[in-house]
Amino acid sequence: MGLSIAACLLSMLSILIIGVAGCSASGQEQASTYEITNTTADGWLTPDTKVLVKMPGSKRLALSLEVPGWMPFNYPAKLQITRDGRVDQTFEFPTPGVHKIYIPLDEVGTIGLKIDNWFVPAQLGIGSDDKRQLSYRLKGAAAEDKPG
Repeated sequence: MGLSIAACLLSMLSILIIGVAGCSASGQEQASTYEITNTTADGWLTPDTKVLVKMPGSKRLALSLEVPGWMPFNYPAKLQITRDGRVDQTFEFPTPGVHKIYIPLDEVGTIGLKIDNWFVPAQLGIGSDDKRQLSYRLKGAAAEDKPG
């Protein structure tokens, strides 16, 4: 019986250590600062992808977006950032690859990502039955301090 209690305590301790090791102030800060909604499980942006700014401040959102070379896009590919129905920023991607953009997180609200190029894998003739409307792949996101 003493051995099973020790095993139970050891198991609880390892869970506690793993939980503490997995916590980070930056992860908690990002979760409370912004939320990216309506992306696919495999990281693709959809026509409904939005950024919800929960706690405005002096931070900016750094997004790393991949424009894969095999996509049937016309270049430069564009991405517009909208707030309250107006275009706030426009980004152009002249070539395929990973591109980093910055979006100010200075006011509470919803930020739209308006993309001019979309594709549906099932319509490409590559044998896919994936009918999702996709554009760029989200490779990374982080709240960063603004420079200067």
